[in-house]
Amino acid sequence: MYMNTVCGVKVKKSTQYRCKLNGKTFYFHGAACRQTFKDDPPKFMGRQKKKGLIAQLAEASDGQPKTCH
Repeated sequence: MYMNTVCGVKVKKSTQYRCKLNGKTFYFHGAACRQTFKDDPPKFMGRQKKKGLIAQLAEASDGQPKTCH
C-alpha cells in the first residue's frame, strides 16, 4: 500500500491514478487528488506536505469541487 500524498488515504499500487515526477511514481485514489498534485507538486513534497491539505483540495479537471470521501 502507498499513501496518497495529497490527502493521506492509503492506495494500492494497482490504482489507475498515478503521476510520475523526477523518476518517482506517486499514487492517488482518485482524479481530484492526482490533479491537485499535478497543479502544484512542491506543495505536497518535503517539509511542506500535510499542512491542512484535505481542506485545500483543488477542483478536478471537470471544474467541480472535490473531496476525498
